[in-house]
Amino acid sequence: MAAVRALDDPEYYAQQYRETHHQRRQLTGALSALGFDVVSGTANFILAHVAEGRMTAAELRERCRTRHLFLRDVTDMGVRAAAVRIAVKDGATNQRIVRIVADALHEPAARRPLLAPREIRLKADTTSLVRLKTDATSARSA
Repeated sequence: MAAVRALDDPEYYAQQYRETHHQRRQLTGALSALGFDVVSGTANFILAHVAEGRMTAAELRERCRTRHLFLRDVTDMGVRAAAVRIAVKDGATNQRIVRIVADALHEPAARRPLLAPREIRLKADTTSLVRLKTDATSARSA
């Protein structure tokens, strides 16, 4: 019911637009300070290009994923190979995004895991839980 009433409130949408615009400017500035080339826009997301030669978008996405931040690699959308799409959120969440991206950019190559731990549920007559280790050399069944 509240959602239906919100549709009738143009001021609500105007306020949301202003807030998103403000948060996008803040996030764009912070990402630019980290060396990203950020494409200007009006959407609730940012297209950010990693500095050339620094790393691929896929590598940045994976480094962030291990920190529970999920970026969209837009390589398959015909943009430069090192570009990601980042959602604009509230101020606190945007600060968290920037901290995680900064950590991922500065992570030493030797510390990067080859594989993240994964749990896979297999269905048959019984359910087995298999945990793949990060070194991918062994697995155990539980």
